[in-house]
Amino acid sequence: MGGEARPGPSAIGFVGLGRMGRPMVERILERGHAVVVHDADPGACAGLAGATVAGDAREVADRCETVFSCVSTVDAYDAVALGPRGLAGGALIRTYVHLGTTGVAHIEGLAGTLAASGIETLDAPISGGVVGAVAGALASMVSGPATALDRARPVIDCYSRVVLNFGRAPGIAQAVKLINNNIATTNLMASIEGLAMAIRAGADPGKVADLIAAGTGSSHANDVIVRQQVVTRRFDWGGSLQIIGKDLRAWQALADRLAVACPLNRAAASLFVETIGHLDIDDDITDVARIIEGREGVRIGAGDRD
Repeated sequence: MGGEARPGPSAIGFVGLGRMGRPMVERILERGHAVVVHDADPGACAGLAGATVAGDAREVADRCETVFSCVSTVDAYDAVALGPRGLAGGALIRTYVHLGTTGVAHIEGLAGTLAASGIETLDAPISGGVVGAVAGALASMVSGPATALDRARPVIDCYSRVVLNFGRAPGIAQAVKLINNNIATTNLMASIEGLAMAIRAGADPGKVADLIAAGTGSSHANDVIVRQQVVTRRFDWGGSLQIIGKDLRAWQALADRLAVACPLNRAAASLFVETIGHLDIDDDITDVARIIEGREGVRIGAGDRD
């Protein structure tokens, strides 16, 4: 067991210390909260000063009334919450905070199952990437019982610059997050394709990205991700294609469920998913630029910048 003292019932539980989870826990610890953590990879918990390390999710739920989960796949979320040593069997847990983007139907089902064990679910996905997690400046969207939000809000504030409440039903926040993510990936592909077109027209892509950032075409995708990761050819924004593909497929399922046309967003989601198929699931989201470059016969970032 890690940590210097056994935490009391007021400690916060946190399962999943990946590229997003660990910096979020660091921000929570900075605000003075006692935190009990667990990750399937024990090494992920190493060196996390001030946190107590639990052997599995059940142990976290035995020690904490409020537990956050931040893992990478739908199956992983189910295992954390409902597995043989999952949160549902914990002695203390009263509130489960779901940080992932797993889709509306999934969170509705998970919340219903946990409710049978007396556990409230707060749907609380996050936006802002690893950069936002490190800075404690994520955008959080929440939906769920008011009592669950009351318990979790002081912790959510530790890693968020904005928290928007979308009501008392788990699933609404998922819908909002999926809409956000589809717009973000649409903007990303549009920006990269625009730079490829600019190169074919004889313009320096870095300067074009700067111009777009200063003009009406501005977007977070261009202004931050493309300029910092594509033009510089770092390709390391921090979002894996496995996660992005999961999110876009969940958006497609939601669009079908709601029977919305959304032809532009449907086309963009399908194109992005098709593009992902040419890359490795562990590649960065910005690696889609390599496929667009190959398609257009250009190399973004090849020109000199003033």
